[in-house]
Amino acid sequence: MSAGQLQESTKDLLFRREEVSIANVLPEGVYRGDVAPRPSDVLFPLLEPILAFGGISSWFLLATAGYKKRFVTATVLAMVQALSIAIGRAPENAAFLRHARMAFFVMARRALPMLEYLNAPPGKNSSRPRVVFLLPHGLFCIAGKRYCIDITMNRRHDGRDYSFFVDEKLCALSPIMKACARLCGSAKIRPVGDTHVRQAMTNREDCVVFPGGFIEATCTSRSCLRLYTGLYGYWVNRCIEYGYDIEVVLIYHGSDIWEHGEAFFDTRLACAKKGVPGILPTFPARTPLAVRELFYSPEQHDPGRACVEAGRELVATMIDDVVKAYSDDAARVLELTGKPLKRLEIIGKPLIGEPHAASGSPTRRSSMSRL
Repeated sequence: MSAGQLQESTKDLLFRREEVSIANVLPEGVYRGDVAPRPSDVLFPLLEPILAFGGISSWFLLATAGYKKRFVTATVLAMVQALSIAIGRAPENAAFLRHARMAFFVMARRALPMLEYLNAPPGKNSSRPRVVFLLPHGLFCIAGKRYCIDITMNRRHDGRDYSFFVDEKLCALSPIMKACARLCGSAKIRPVGDTHVRQAMTNREDCVVFPGGFIEATCTSRSCLRLYTGLYGYWVNRCIEYGYDIEVVLIYHGSDIWEHGEAFFDTRLACAKKGVPGILPTFPARTPLAVRELFYSPEQHDPGRACVEAGRELVATMIDDVVKAYSDDAARVLELTGKPLKRLEIIGKPLIGEPHAASGSPTRRSSMSRL
């Protein structure tokens, strides 16, 4: 065999090995992108659970390391906490925050290489402040944070600085969790609660929220995607009262990064209703994402009956539009990503276990019967 033939043979072998490597990440027929995976690609989807819960336990680990006189370990943990606190408190124009976000963005693009927008940015020229609903919660919000860092770095929303509403208990106990929220593009971190929402809206701050919360994260499983709409009414009423636009961001396959089962479903749902994460994460998968953005600019009303009625009508319209978009986009999403969409079920408050009329009947018994 000549040197040229040997070189070509080596190239073919390397190409086949790369194909096999990619095929081990996603099933046959699913979008694989043009970037071969690396073991480090799991770091981005693992960040959220590590930062949320590892950050909480890090205080205990730090104290234990100090007590057992393992000073090197204690020093490393203390440095991580100090860095996280610095990122969480950094001014928005800080150079080191900008560099950290760039590294976070590179990590996100490698881990989830495909984020395809199905429409042009809606409401691009609107001068009103807005609230962005990220759907679905997606267990650990990884798809939502991939979206957030993307729009921050590419200025898709005209360079708006968003305030991120997150669970205050997790951020108070875990500085690393707060740092992660800053890294994905948020200018401010605010705890969820009416007082803080009203304060942000009085200041005319653009806001981002996962309205489905822990209940949505708990209910979604391998069998279907369940969107929890029980808190939509609250957010929509505040938007109407303060004169805000609303953008609903529907991230297709956003819940598929983690294959979530329904083991111990009743117990986990009871925890979620009390504000405690009731989720059972598994190992993350490299998943292609597609995004549909819906935009609403409701007329402003003073608090009262007119505001409540307008909010009720808008919530119903939003739910119908989400269901319709999910159905209408299914073929296009399959074409782009190679992955069919799960069955969609809309659950609200009270949790009566009945899917939205337009979302279709369950094809088999699911945990909806126990909600």
